[in-house]
Amino acid sequence: MDRFIDSCHDATNYPANLACSRFHRYELNAYLERFTRSQKALCYTEKDDNVKDWGMHVWDCATPRDAFSKKVLDSQNLLQDYLGPANGPYHEDPIARFVFLHAKNARERVNSTIQMLQVLLSHHQVNAGVIDQLVSYGRRKNEQDFSACAFRSEARLSQKHPSLPLPELGRSGRQFELCYTLRTIEDPKQWTMRQTATYHSFDVVTGRAFWLIIKANGIVRERIQEATGDRPPLNSTEQSLRLALTAHLVMCKWANDNWRAYIKSDDVRSSTSVVSARKNKYSRPDAPVRANPNVSVKEKHDTTQPFSRRPTAQVTQPLNGLQDLQPDRIGSEDEDNEFSIEDMQTIQTIEEKINSALLVLRTNHDTLGRLRNFYCTIQQFEGWPYNLVSSSREHLVQFAASVTNIESDLELQQARLGTLVRLLADRKALLYAIIENRNVESNKLLAQRAQESQEHMEKMTDYMSALAEKTQQETVSMRIITLVTLFFLPGTFISTLMSTDIIRFEALDSGLFTEHFSVKALKMFFAISIPLMVVTFVTWYLIYWWTRNRQKRLRIMQQVHNLTSKIDNASRA
Repeated sequence: MDRFIDSCHDATNYPANLACSRFHRYELNAYLERFTRSQKALCYTEKDDNVKDWGMHVWDCATPRDAFSKKVLDSQNLLQDYLGPANGPYHEDPIARFVFLHAKNARERVNSTIQMLQVLLSHHQVNAGVIDQLVSYGRRKNEQDFSACAFRSEARLSQKHPSLPLPELGRSGRQFELCYTLRTIEDPKQWTMRQTATYHSFDVVTGRAFWLIIKANGIVRERIQEATGDRPPLNSTEQSLRLALTAHLVMCKWANDNWRAYIKSDDVRSSTSVVSARKNKYSRPDAPVRANPNVSVKEKHDTTQPFSRRPTAQVTQPLNGLQDLQPDRIGSEDEDNEFSIEDMQTIQTIEEKINSALLVLRTNHDTLGRLRNFYCTIQQFEGWPYNLVSSSREHLVQFAASVTNIESDLELQQARLGTLVRLLADRKALLYAIIENRNVESNKLLAQRAQESQEHMEKMTDYMSALAEKTQQETVSMRIITLVTLFFLPGTFISTLMSTDIIRFEALDSGLFTEHFSVKALKMFFAISIPLMVVTFVTWYLIYWWTRNRQKRLRIMQQVHNLTSKIDNASRA
């Protein structure tokens, strides 16, 4: 008893303070270090009055003739008084004691202080292996740790190697301990994976049982209270064992809840049928696009199941093949909306959820199998009481049969999930094939267009070459005409000037010529020529100015028209 009291007084060092443990000292120190690191995330450092369901909810039966009663221990003083005064004798353990710990939600701290939890674990000398279940709870940003230890058992039934006999508390030291974690879907309409950590110890001599159950909400607590409230008196170890098996069945059935409603193959098919619902978007290269009367496509907006998060299409007939299909148009608006990255992300998200659910189902199945095997072989352990060999056999057989039925149901759900995984794999392969086919056809069409553009450019090049050659010939002709014009221009000007009356030569009787120069004729010449020249240049400039402004106006009007078209298109969109 002194070792037990010293262990309780040193509760802050749990599990290194355990009075009798099969773990080596270095293992206990490792568990202590791990438990210390997770204390801030697991529990509160002090009481928080704003937290709902604060404290430890106790459901216990003090004596065989008493009924179960509810208690809420919301402080360390109340817990200490319930277990026994720190400076006085500890109270005798009840026949059955259930302690429930809750939290605000699955990713919040447990509604208790770390000191209260250490006192409770030290008082009942809870196996250090329960830390593997405890550290999977607490405040965190990421998803739950699905790799937490699923099942652990330890049996000390032999009189030669008991754990720690405490007759004052009604403990014989011959007991077995179980701790396991189960998970299930509480809300099939959402991705709400929930877990429950359970620790159970049973004294095979006195029939006293202790349970520690950690669950975010009170569903399991209510079920256990309902299942154990109406029961025969616990006046024998057989009745206590039967009560323990009932509580285990409550946990096993909870782990099998809602899987049928959650796993909806139709929802997965509808979510991934976006891959095969696009057959009418493809056509043969030599045939027009037309609807396929054998394909029925409809839009489905179903948000009631976890595998249908976005509007998807359903088809009643899959694609017949991919080798004869190609996009009818590349770069169109409808084509751009097909097979986006969101489709791939949706399929990947569904696959991750299925794999997580499949892992949970396998873990639950393994845990239930190990729990069933433990109780099926417990009668073969050295130290199992002789009076329980025959009296508990029927209850153990019934318990094993019930657990086997649950295991069979979980196997069925695993098979359904395995089918869905293969379905997703086929749909992803189909999607990759369609996308690859689209890329090939797109590359072919782009290559064809590039070839056509190249041929067009070649024709334009030939035309420009011919035009350049013709222009060169015309340029040579214009040069010749210009040279001839420049050659005759002075003579033409002189002959024209000499043909006027400005300068006139007359023949005399002597055979000589006399020259007559008329200033008045010269003035008249310039008076007529210069205004005509000015009028000619002005007319040419006006025509040039009008033509240039007209081209500017046409460009401005075209820009205004383009801008108006863009605004209209934007308003319609």
